[in-house]
Amino acid sequence: MIQTERVTTSPAETQTIGRSFAAIFQDKYGHQPVVFALRGELGTGKTQFVKGLAQGLGIETLITSPSYTLVNEYQFLATDQAVPFVHLDAWRLPDLNDLESVGWSRFLASNAVIALEWAPEQPATILPANTPAIIIDFSYGQTEEERCLAWKIFDQTPFQSEASA
Repeated sequence: MIQTERVTTSPAETQTIGRSFAAIFQDKYGHQPVVFALRGELGTGKTQFVKGLAQGLGIETLITSPSYTLVNEYQFLATDQAVPFVHLDAWRLPDLNDLESVGWSRFLASNAVIALEWAPEQPATILPANTPAIIIDFSYGQTEEERCLAWKIFDQTPFQSEASA
């Protein structure tokens, strides 16, 4: 597991971190499904991060928050193959078991890159074993402009021992 944190002072800076994660994903995981589990309060930069992640994957479509649609689907090319990029928002789901109603298993089976906003504290309950995952906790910083991002990168079977990490 790799653990790091960074403070940003603008939405553009948060997007830059997202673009960096896209490069890490492509270099390290290739065509595997990867879940970005994004946790944090409203307005802490989760969607800004996803915008940067999508840009880094080569998606030129405007990325918007799926707060009311629950899921937005995009595609990017990786070695001449279309790969799904799925942006989910679990904020309005009454129970995480409801992820299935928006296509969770289908997304995982399609080798999608998944950005899940409002991820649960213990995402192991929704992830199959051996799925690479990145948890990113977003929070407010010391000034109005600052946002703190703290992340953990798991190559496989993530979160099962997160409490002891």
